[in-house]
Amino acid sequence: MPQKKNPYALNYVRGATNELTGAVALGRTPSGQVDNRAFLYGDVPRALETATGVANLMAGVLVGLRFKAPVAESRLANGFAMATDLAETITLETGLDFRSAHRIVGRLVRDAVQTKRLMRDLTVADLDAAALVILNLPLRLPEVVFAQALDPGLRNRHERPRHRSRTQGCHFGHARILQVSHDR
Repeated sequence: MPQKKNPYALNYVRGATNELTGAVALGRTPSGQVDNRAFLYGDVPRALETATGVANLMAGVLVGLRFKAPVAESRLANGFAMATDLAETITLETGLDFRSAHRIVGRLVRDAVQTKRLMRDLTVADLDAAALVILNLPLRLPEVVFAQALDPGLRNRHERPRHRSRTQGCHFGHARILQVSHDR
């Protein structure tokens, strides 16, 4: 979490939460076995103490938390933070697997950096050019979908995320390319 001024508290919360989750997932249940009961009596109080400490630490983080919306908006607009959202949109819209979508977006970002352009300057034509390099096939993502993927402010706040069912699969052209690349 290098973007945080003092990430230690949040790193500790994450680590302690992972430890507690693991303890619950792998946890010993009290049974007639002496060893289960013996360890359980020590684990439960330690887990409660850790959880209480994490809750208190997180409360302190939240009290001191300040957002600089204009700075965040500027960094979002001038960077490539939405690249993962674009890859997810490609997956949802085309049925292409996420790995391939990620490779296409990676190529798109690389080309943008080389030509000194920002994410907001890119077009569907740029995306199709990257897809041609990776898949030998354009994606033909609708302009409005591309724009929404790059600018969360354009999305309908009440819109539910779209998920493909198993029967929707990917476009035949993508499936054929994926099959050919898998066969190699």
